[in-house]
Amino acid sequence: MVWLNRQDLQRLQKIVGHDSDLAERWMGLEKKRVHSDVVTIANTGLVNSGKSSLFNTLLGKWEQERFPVGPVRTTKRSDRESFNKYIDFIDTPGIDAQGTDDVQEDDKTAFRALLQSDFIVITHNIKTGMLNRSECEWIEKIAQSLGKNVLSNRLFFVCTWTDERDREQDYRSLLSEIKRQLNQVLQGVEIPFWEVSAKRYILGKKNSKAALEKNSNIPQFKQALVDAAMQYLRMRHRQGEAEVLELCEATEKQLNSEKQVIIQKIQRKRNKIHEITKSNLEQWNLVLNYFKEKRSILKQYKQNLAEQDSLFGLMSILLQK
Repeated sequence: MVWLNRQDLQRLQKIVGHDSDLAERWMGLEKKRVHSDVVTIANTGLVNSGKSSLFNTLLGKWEQERFPVGPVRTTKRSDRESFNKYIDFIDTPGIDAQGTDDVQEDDKTAFRALLQSDFIVITHNIKTGMLNRSECEWIEKIAQSLGKNVLSNRLFFVCTWTDERDREQDYRSLLSEIKRQLNQVLQGVEIPFWEVSAKRYILGKKNSKAALEKNSNIPQFKQALVDAAMQYLRMRHRQGEAEVLELCEATEKQLNSEKQVIIQKIQRKRNKIHEITKSNLEQWNLVLNYFKEKRSILKQYKQNLAEQDSLFGLMSILLQK
């Protein structure tokens, strides 16, 4: 299998620029290769989307809050917790496309963690309605980085806080609209779509109400994650080859694009040099033609003088006779 060493990654980063995530993706694959016995599942979503609460609930640590929750950005770095022997959860900073330099740095931290994970759980607080522009751009960025061929195998989309809206008349219409937005952003690729309520699940656990737990969809979602992770673990080598192939194709495409940019820059410089040279040559030709003309005049004048001298000489001889 093809792998890039650190020197290759540095060269790649220099060519494609720091705005590209290609080097990060290669490092992510290397990290997953080293830790090939554990499947990592990372969450992502806007601040207050319920992602940390969801993972706390899946871990059964909603009271201790293994991952801190709050109405503002509380996760400043990617935090990791073992779910079982084979699965680790990664809680990433809540994203916010519009913010300060610190917020943008947190977004980079979150994105780096996503590229290094095996599965990504995208959370959306359904209390806020449809996906906003920041969410759509973030999901699109993830999709472009992972590649279209692996999206359906690596992404989960989860609507949280469903207990706040699922009794409303337009709830199903809202879900349909969110699915339409998601389908548009992912360019037709379908990914697992879940509706969960951590609040209902916790209440069901505390009051021993199995029906409430089931209606929360938390147990079903947890089982779906476990099943996907175990299947991925069994197929890891083949999945890894597919991811490397996808990344090789993306890298080749990016390098060819950069190559065309460089070729165009070189051609523009050549054209500029040619124009300058052509202009200078035209100026020199004008000067040269000017002096050629003057030289021709002088030559003709000299010839005329020579003829006059000859004529004067002949007249002198005739006069002497």
